[in-house]
Amino acid sequence: MIINYSATERMKASFDDFTKKFGGQVFIVFSIDDKIKNEEVVGQIAEEIKRLIK
Repeated sequence: MIINYSATERMKASFDDFTKKFGGQVFIVFSIDDKIKNEEVVGQIAEEIKRLIK
């Protein structure tokens, strides 16, 4: 039996599994021509690292 899931559903399931296993959030960094386009994620990643180090 083959069950089709959307890419978004697969990513969400994978991210949820990662969070449960490792306790950290998953972030997506978008880049175009080697430049980060969602620069706000850099600060979010830094905050998550600080939280995990505690």
